[in-house]
Amino acid sequence: MADFKLGRIKFKWRGDWAVSTAYLIDDIVKYGGNTYVVTANHTSQSSVANFYTDLSASKYSLHTEGLFFKGNWAGSTFYRLNDLVKNGAYQYRCKLQHTSASTFAIGSNWEVFSEGLQWEDSYSSSTTYQDGDVVTYGGYTYVYVNATPSSGNTPTDNSYWDVVTTGFKALGTYSHGTTYKTGDTVQYGGNNYVATANHANQYPSNQNGTVNSSYWTLNLEGFNYRAAYDATATYNIGDVVRLASTTYVAITDRINNVSPDSDTSKWQVVAQGSETAVLSTRGDIIKQGGASAERLPIGPVGSVLTTDGTDPSWSAPEGANVKYVSNSGSDSNAGSQYLPYKTINYALSQATSGDIVEIDTIAGGTGGTPGVYDVTQHTSTGSGTGFKARVTTDGSSTPTIIITDGGTGHTAGDDITILGSQLGSSSNLTFNVVSASIGDVIYVKNGVYRENLPLRIPAGVTVQGESLRGTEVRPASSTGSQIKTVGSITGGTGGTPGTYNYVHQTSATGSGTGVVVNITTDGSSTPSVTIYHGGSGYAVNDQITIGTALIGGASSALVFTVTALENNDATNMFLMNNSTNLVQMSMKGLTGTPGAGGTGKAAVVSLDPAGSVTTASGYVQNCSSVSANATGIQIDGLLHSAGNKSILANDFTQINSDGRGVQH
Repeated sequence: MADFKLGRIKFKWRGDWAVSTAYLIDDIVKYGGNTYVVTANHTSQSSVANFYTDLSASKYSLHTEGLFFKGNWAGSTFYRLNDLVKNGAYQYRCKLQHTSASTFAIGSNWEVFSEGLQWEDSYSSSTTYQDGDVVTYGGYTYVYVNATPSSGNTPTDNSYWDVVTTGFKALGTYSHGTTYKTGDTVQYGGNNYVATANHANQYPSNQNGTVNSSYWTLNLEGFNYRAAYDATATYNIGDVVRLASTTYVAITDRINNVSPDSDTSKWQVVAQGSETAVLSTRGDIIKQGGASAERLPIGPVGSVLTTDGTDPSWSAPEGANVKYVSNSGSDSNAGSQYLPYKTINYALSQATSGDIVEIDTIAGGTGGTPGVYDVTQHTSTGSGTGFKARVTTDGSSTPTIIITDGGTGHTAGDDITILGSQLGSSSNLTFNVVSASIGDVIYVKNGVYRENLPLRIPAGVTVQGESLRGTEVRPASSTGSQIKTVGSITGGTGGTPGTYNYVHQTSATGSGTGVVVNITTDGSSTPSVTIYHGGSGYAVNDQITIGTALIGGASSALVFTVTALENNDATNMFLMNNSTNLVQMSMKGLTGTPGAGGTGKAAVVSLDPAGSVTTASGYVQNCSSVSANATGIQIDGLLHSAGNKSILANDFTQINSDGRGVQH
C-alpha cells in the first residue's frame, strides 16, 4: 500500500530568499519581483547574486512572475530579473541580473517599461539630459529623445530633441548683439518680431524695410512714437516722429540724418499738419511775426521773457556769475534770479572767479545744420574751464553766442574753441575773452537764513543781501562743519621734540579745509593735538594728516580723526578771503561758546585759515551783528604765514553783549 505524507502535498511559503539557508522541495521563495518553487533539497548560495547559479542548476522553478520597484537607478548596485527602476522620465525593467556600472545604459540589461516626461525647466548647456527630460528654450518646449544622455546639445538639434509645444518668450526691446532663440519675441521700431532660428547680431528688418526672414518673422505691425525728429538719432522701421506739425513713420530701417520731409522712400506721412504750424521743440512758443505766426524757441536756463516793444524775446542770462538765494528756492535749482538756491552755504560752494562775461573776435561755426545748440568749451589757451553757451547758427553767417555759464579761471585774452561737432557738424567756433569777472556775486533776497556754518567765501566773491534789516543770517540748530574735538591719534613719533604751533593740515579724507592745530611731541610718545582753529567743511570720522616736515621731521606722519563738531551757534559765521565782500545784511544768534579754538569765542566775521589775503582785504560793508558773547571781527594773523592779515569794515554796527567788537 502507498505511503502518503500529508505535509508534503502542498507548497510552503518561505518568504524572501536568503543566503546559506536549507530549502526543501515545494518551498516557495520570493527573489526580486518573482516567486520560485524549490525542486531539489539544497542549501542556498552564500551570496545574493549567486541565486541564479542554483536556478541554472534546476534547483528552482519559476512559480509566478512579477515586478519589484527599486526607485531611482543607482550605480554599483546589484539588480535582479524584473527589478524596475526610474531613470530620468522613463521606467526600465531589468531583463538580465547584473551589477550596475557608474553610468546608466540600456544595453542588454534593461528594456523600457514605460515612457514619461520630466520637467527640467530652462535649458542649460552644462546639464546632462536623458530620455523624457522636458525643457524650455526660447519660446518653445522640447523633449529629449536620444537614447544616450548628453549635455551641450541645444534643443534645436533634432538628433537629440523634439518640439513639444511652440510658443513665444517676450524679451522686450531688441538689443543688437544679444543671442536670440527660436520663439523669442522682440519690439523693434514699431513692430514685433518672433525669432525663427537661433542667432546673434541679426536685425529683424533689412535696411530696405523688408523682414530679415532667415531669422525673424513679423509678428505684429505697429508704431513707436519717438517725439520730435532729431537729426542725430537713428530711426528704425515703424518709428514715428513729429516734424513741425506733421507726423511721419519710418518705412525703412536704420535711418540717420534724413529729414522726414525730404525723402519719401524712407518716410511716409501719418498725419499732415497745418502749413502755418511752427512749433517743433518742447517749450516752443508761438508769436505773431510781421506777416505770419512764428516760432519763439525756449530760452536758456535763467532767462526771462521780455519785449523790445515790438516783439517778445528771451533775455540773455547773467552768465551764471550772479547767483541768487531765496527762502523759496531750492539747492537743486540753477541759482538764477527766478530759479534761486535755498541756502547761502550751497551758493558759496558753487561760486567761482574768472567767469567769462564778454567776448569778441568770433570766427568759424559755419556750415553744418542750422539750429540752436547748447555747447561747452573744448579748449582754451588759458587755464579756465566750464564755459557754456547757447549758439544759434544759420549755416553761413557768424553764429550768435549767448553766455549761459561763464565757467571759472578764465582771464582776458584767452582764446576759446567750441567743436563743430556740437554745432550740427559745422566748422569749429572760436572767440576771444574780452573780460572775466573778479568773482561771482551771491545775491541774497530778503528773508531769514538758518545756515550750516562756517560760510566760507571764496576769493573774489561778494555776498550781498537785498536789504540791511530784511536779510538776516542765523546759525542752524544743528552742528556745523568746524572741528570741536579729535581723537584716534597715531604716528608723529620720532623727530625733534617740541611744541609746534599753528600747524595746517597736509591732507584730509573729506572735503574739509583750514584746520589749524598746536602739537606737542617728546619724540617717542604719541603727540598731543590741540585745536587752534576748527576750519570748515569737515564731518565726523574725517581723518586728517600732518606731514612729517611740519613736526620736526617725525619718522611718520601724524594722523587723527574728527570726533565732534561745534554747534552752529558756537561756530565762526563768515570766513573771508582775498578780495571778498560782505554787504548789506544782519547776522544774529551766534551765542554759543566754542569747545575749541584759540580765542574762546565764535566770530561773526574772521579770516579763512585755508586762504591768504594777497591783493585786497576782505571788506564788510553796511552790515549789523547782534550776537551775545560773540566777536564781531576776528583778525588772527597767526592763521596765515604770508599776505595781508587784515579785514576792512565800513558801517558795521555791532551789538555783542559780553562779546568783542574787534579782536586781533
